[in-house]
Amino acid sequence: MERILKNKWLYAAIGAIGGLLYWKFIGCASGSCPIQQNWYLSTAWGATLGWLISGVFLGCGCNGESCNMTDQSNSKTKNKEEEK
Repeated sequence: MERILKNKWLYAAIGAIGGLLYWKFIGCASGSCPIQQNWYLSTAWGATLGWLISGVFLGCGCNGESCNMTDQSNSKTKNKEEEK
């Protein structure tokens, strides 16, 4: 779990650096772009996109495999039924 979290932070850091570089070299010449106008907003958006993109590459937290999202309330009722 920690390995995946660290990788997500790595993607977020890369995204933040990308957002900062986007602000530095491309930016907003007219000043009417709310995201690219300030370096901290561009960096925050880059970090957010990096975090979200990490979900594509790392999966949803199941070690890169497809996640089996089952309703756990059903498994609890099954266990209670089996006890009876």
